[in-house]
Amino acid sequence: MRKDIGDGLQTVDEAFEQHGKLVYFCAHKFQRSLLDTGLDFEDLVQAGCEGFTLAFQRFDESKGFKFSTYSISIIKSHMMRLLRDYSTVYFSRPMKDNGKKLLKNGFDEHSKVDDIVNFLNCSKREARYALQYITHRQTASFDRIIDPHSGLTLYDVVDQGANDSNYVVSDFVSRLSQREQDVVRLTLADVKQIEIGNTIGCAQAHVSRLRKQACDKWERYAAGEAI
Repeated sequence: MRKDIGDGLQTVDEAFEQHGKLVYFCAHKFQRSLLDTGLDFEDLVQAGCEGFTLAFQRFDESKGFKFSTYSISIIKSHMMRLLRDYSTVYFSRPMKDNGKKLLKNGFDEHSKVDDIVNFLNCSKREARYALQYITHRQTASFDRIIDPHSGLTLYDVVDQGANDSNYVVSDFVSRLSQREQDVVRLTLADVKQIEIGNTIGCAQAHVSRLRKQACDKWERYAAGEAI
């Protein structure tokens, strides 16, 4: 398969020769999250390569975005899923609460442990677990983080429209049915389900099903499946 990702027609191997450093860049960023997973650096690289290949297959230059911007989000998503699936860490309620507090105050998985210790007034071990919670937080529903670097949720991105930092989710939303898009946007506006149903002409129970369908599609899309 050959396609143009901005530098003329290329195969995925040729594209990797030019942009493969993005995989290693992301792997180094996530390296400290390997704690208690049984994984090593090369496992991160392998997951990143799978993400790179998927990004190459999906990329559409006509949308006006750079391949590096698009691919790095897919690469990160694959690495995060690997870390989540192999994590042996049990997140207690205090750990989850600390992680959520960090997210609400602008911290991400690349934040420094010392900064978190000072902010939470906790031990370094507690700070590391809070960081792991951020990294492994699932991304299958609208109110969970889908871009850990910016702290964006799917709600945030759908409401803002496309730009260089949220192209992945904007691409996903464009694949939803019109009714699913309407339900998501009305939900973002804090419209109640019964009112959403009245607006788009369907029962409240159907609105709930449309929301669930959109969440399920997001999970499949993030896993590289067609929707």
